[in-house]
Amino acid sequence: MRTVIIGEPGKLRRLAARDLPRDLRDSYWRWVDFSGVDLSAYNMAWMDIIDCDARGAIVSPQVRGMVSRRTDWRGAVIPANLPSDIYDLVPEAVRQVSAPEVGAIVVQKQSDYRSSWFDTIPVLDAQLGRGWRKPTLAALAVFPLLARRLKYHLDQNVVGVRVDREANFSVVKIGGRAVDLSGELAGAKDSYDRWAMARTIEALLASRGDKLRSKVHVGQLHPFPMIYIKAAEEIHGDMREAIGGRDG
Repeated sequence: MRTVIIGEPGKLRRLAARDLPRDLRDSYWRWVDFSGVDLSAYNMAWMDIIDCDARGAIVSPQVRGMVSRRTDWRGAVIPANLPSDIYDLVPEAVRQVSAPEVGAIVVQKQSDYRSSWFDTIPVLDAQLGRGWRKPTLAALAVFPLLARRLKYHLDQNVVGVRVDREANFSVVKIGGRAVDLSGELAGAKDSYDRWAMARTIEALLASRGDKLRSKVHVGQLHPFPMIYIKAAEEIHGDMREAIGGRDG
């Protein structure tokens, strides 16, 4: 069951695990202190966790599609099946198991949410040489999906310099035309609630006479939107599972 829990900047709302439903999918938490809370039995898939204190929390193994921004996960107990595309958690996982100088670079490099493995590897090579590669890959064996992702980039030499993408709300319909919603959504660009944004876009499309009963999935909103739209008749099962992530 989706929960919306919002505190205040500088005055985080303290979370009590006993107050929560087991199914937290699509929940939106901002300015929440759940440091030290055991969430291992909860379903945290597709959650948005923004500006929170999660230090020492025990993280659920069900975190597919989670988005975390500016949340402190230091000392968190992170599940072995952590996907390789969850910002904040991935750098913390690397920091926990790798050499301190490797972890520091990864945490700093990926803190702007535009960088990824692709453009972090060249920075590590430039500052540390290539000696970090083998021990870091071995250390990440406790997080198989992270190890697989790093090995892919190293083996295939999939590295380079980041090219920034324009932050706008132009939406590309899968298998179809582009739909520009920038006008209607101009006032919503500070939103981090993906579930709410998806429902807003569906309503906007319906108001434009959408005959396909389109369903929307918002992969992320910041630092640039990733929005997927698909006609209802094309969806079989969970649309988000069909789109998948890097480890899907």
